Amino acid sequence: MKIIHVLCGLALAATPALADSSSSSKAKPSADDQMIINHEHAVNQMEISLGQLAQAKSTNKAIQGFGKDLVTDHKKADSDLSAYAKSHNAVVGKDTPASDGDKQAAADMAKDVTALKMMKGDAFDKRFLEMMVTGHEHEISKVDTFMGQATDADLKTMLTNIKPVMQKHDDTAKSLEAQTPRS
Repeated sequence: MKIIHVLCGLALAATPALADSSSSSKAKPSADDQMIINHEHAVNQMEISLGQLAQAKSTNKAIQGFGKDLVTDHKKADSDLSAYAKSHNAVVGKDTPASDGDKQAAADMAKDVTALKMMKGDAFDKRFLEMMVTGHEHEISKVDTFMGQATDADLKTMLTNIKPVMQKHDDTAKSLEAQTPRS
């Protein structure tokens, strides 16, 4: 009987340690996974910013609605990404372009966003939609690459889930672009 009490006491004493170890048993993400987390966060933040810009600058109700959808969808994606990062002992950090091509693309995007902020009306709508088509096609391709690079199954699932949302954004941008008057 004494042995049972001792074993029960040991089991109870070990329970908090087991609970603590299970909540932090996830290892830090691999370098590739961390790079993916950082990149996807940067994309989400850019899309939120551009969606807000479309709502403020466009006079086209459909483009304003698209902007609202961008904000809603990318805020959710970023919230999910942040929750993933927290549960996997990752820190959402700054996106660091991996290649010279990525560095140039980031510089070009920053330049395009600066120019876009100065536009309004039809000129804004035309350039915004061009950027949305080009940007979403680029990011869909990146997500395909990331799905092959990611080592964590949960991260792969997250990428798999965001891809159709990005495809929907690309399709919407193309549809709106076809409907927008050419200047």
